[in-house]
Amino acid sequence: MFCEKCGFENVGEGNFCENCGALLGEAVYSNSQSRSSQHKIPLPLWITGGVILVICIIVKIVLSLPTTIHLNNYVTVSYEGVDGYGVATASFDSDKFEEDYGELEYKKFKNSSERNEALSWFQQLEKPVEYVNEYVDGRLEKSTELKNGETIVYQWDCDEEAITRIMNVKLDYSDIMFTVSGLTEPREVNPFENLYVWTEGISGNGKLYWEVNSEDEIYDVISFEYDKSKGLANGDKVVLRICGEPESINEKCAEYYGVTLNCFEMEYTVEGLDGYVSKLEQISKDDMDTMAVNAAICIDEMVSGNWDSREVLLERKQAGSILESDSEGNNLYLIFQIKAKDFFEDENYESEFTYYTYYRAKDLAVDQEGKIKDIDDISLQQCSNCFEREVVYDQENGYYEDFYYYGYENLDELKKEIKSDNEKNYQEKF
Repeated sequence: MFCEKCGFENVGEGNFCENCGALLGEAVYSNSQSRSSQHKIPLPLWITGGVILVICIIVKIVLSLPTTIHLNNYVTVSYEGVDGYGVATASFDSDKFEEDYGELEYKKFKNSSERNEALSWFQQLEKPVEYVNEYVDGRLEKSTELKNGETIVYQWDCDEEAITRIMNVKLDYSDIMFTVSGLTEPREVNPFENLYVWTEGISGNGKLYWEVNSEDEIYDVISFEYDKSKGLANGDKVVLRICGEPESINEKCAEYYGVTLNCFEMEYTVEGLDGYVSKLEQISKDDMDTMAVNAAICIDEMVSGNWDSREVLLERKQAGSILESDSEGNNLYLIFQIKAKDFFEDENYESEFTYYTYYRAKDLAVDQEGKIKDIDDISLQQCSNCFEREVVYDQENGYYEDFYYYGYENLDELKKEIKSDNEKNYQEKF
């Protein structure tokens, strides 16, 4: 190693020169090399200046290049709801965007007039990054009725001209593809399971009713309708439906309650209605006897209340019955034969006679066991026809008395009056 101070070549590996004792420095392998290192020639000033100039130009060019804004980096999409009816929400992270590009500046304008022309007074108060944010927008091509695994697209709607006109920036963006995930499976519900349906009335004129026996919130958004609710008979089919379009209803149920309906209509068979009596055979002997007894009581009450001491009831007995019926109801006529006499004690006169009357029971119905419904509460209406009976109790002097009775003087007249409507069905039993 050569000594940098005296140039002596030291053969050993010591730290000091063997000739002059100076601390040995960098290795020098030849005198020529040592000497050349001690006498470096500086570069000319024009070369140094040229290098600096080139560097400055490069820096200026770099600084003049537009700032590229990568918009796709700030969009996220979240999902909620149930599979098949999910909802996607796209978000633009404005806070992160402003954090990354908060140093943006407006272009340099020649003067305030040019600046005022390019920017409104409000925009001049804004940060440039806020201005960019205003003109950057986008939306999902589809955001509802989504299912897991489905691909949706976020499409940009940016006003680049408005931004680049006053700022030295370049927007970098493209449609973004997102895959839907994380949606839960909807709970299927049959809305008719909690619907209580029943009918009331008489078969042929029954009415349908319904009510919901559940506090489930889905019944806040669904309602029911039916194709027929009146004039129902046993065996009729009634269709109950959910009001509205199925897709719209399921979307609403899924969005708010996480369920979907698996049924939108139900067929209900009318049953259990009492039926109008249409045949005499439908009235049992016991029921007929009960009504006959009640009618006989009505006759006794009529005699007690209306006849005077000169009129005497000898016998009253059921002669038969006539059933008048149609689809809207019926009338049962309980026909009685009345035997009576007019008695004038002072004149020693009496006269027996017979007439016919009836008591009418309206809209008799039979229950599912074949019994007349509410047999003890049936109202019986008295015959409204009245005939006059003239009694001459003194032929010699021509004395007579007129008496009035509800009924008919003979059975044929009574039958003819009852069977006067050709549109009704009649059955009789005597």
